[in-house]
Amino acid sequence: MQSQQPDADLEALKASVFGELVEVHELPVPAGDALTAELRSFVDCVTSGRPPVVDGRQALAAMFAADQVLDSVATHQWEGRHGTSRGSQMVRPAKPLRRAA
Repeated sequence: MQSQQPDADLEALKASVFGELVEVHELPVPAGDALTAELRSFVDCVTSGRPPVVDGRQALAAMFAADQVLDSVATHQWEGRHGTSRGSQMVRPAKPLRRAA
């Protein structure tokens, strides 16, 4: 793998990958604190009785999908051969899936 060579120029490799091989699009990100906005929205829903933008079932489905992505990255055979590098090399502890009563 080119990036693991002792004399590898990582910055040049990144520029090559994220410019020539992978098309990069920068997306605008609104200024502000997303967590504060989420909490304000929650308080507004509680005080006004309006339904949330994302309900509990949708949130659980999103968390499940995100967990599947992380599991896939952690177990992917990047070189296409058994016993080669896998994912991000992170070891994720097993965790129980919690469901609302």
